Amino acid sequence: MEQEQLNNDWVIIKNQEAADTLIDPKKYKYFVPFMVKPRSLTEAAASINVKTNLMHYHVRQLLALDLIKEIDERGGRGRKGMRYQASSSRFFIPLKYTSVSNMETVLYGLQEPMFRQIVRSRIRIAAQEHDDLGMAFELTPENHYNIFVSPQSDEERKLETNQKSDSYPALFSKYITLKLTHDDAKWLQREIIRLYEKLIDLDNDKGRDYVMGLSIAPMTE
Repeated sequence: MEQEQLNNDWVIIKNQEAADTLIDPKKYKYFVPFMVKPRSLTEAAASINVKTNLMHYHVRQLLALDLIKEIDERGGRGRKGMRYQASSSRFFIPLKYTSVSNMETVLYGLQEPMFRQIVRSRIRIAAQEHDDLGMAFELTPENHYNIFVSPQSDEERKLETNQKSDSYPALFSKYITLKLTHDDAKWLQREIIRLYEKLIDLDNDKGRDYVMGLSIAPMTE
C-alpha cells in the first residue's frame, strides 16, 4: 500500500494525558518514530533501541489517546505486520491543558544547551584571548556575595567602558529585574524583536558563530 500522507492540519490537544505524552521526553520518544514514517511495532522498537514488548505497551497508550492510528498490515499472521502512523504532523497544546511542571521541564531542556554554550564560550574566550580577565568575588554594600567575570585592573573593571572598547571580546551576559509599566514592557518587547530582525540581516558565512539570547517576562510567584 502507498504511504498514507500525514494530516498537515493542526490537531489541538485538550487531553492532559495526551499533552503530557507529547512533551515528556520519556514518553514522546515512543511517539516520534511514527511521525517519521509508518512503522510496525518491531520497526519502531528497533529505531529507538527498545524491546518490542515495551513498544507494544506504549503503542496501546498512543492509540487510546488518538495520537497514532493503524494504517495497514504487512503480511504475517495476526497483527504482527500492522503498521502505525501519527495521526498528524502538527499538534498544538494550549498551555492550560498540560501541567506546569512538565512545561518547565520542556522549556529548560530547550534552553539549557544554549545557555551552557554561552557560559562555556565566555569562559574559554576570556581564558584564551584575554590574560587580564578572571573571576572576581566581592561583598556588595548590601552584603550580597557577588561573583562575575572581570578584568584585574580597577580602571578596566568599569563594565560600560571595558565592554564597549574594541579590545574587549564581544561578550555580554546580564540578568536584571526591572519594575516596568505594561506600556514600557511592551516597548522593550518591540525593541528586542527589532534587534532580532536586525541580527538576521547581519548573519553571514564569513564570521564566527555567535550565540545569544534575549528574554523578557513578568515575574510570577
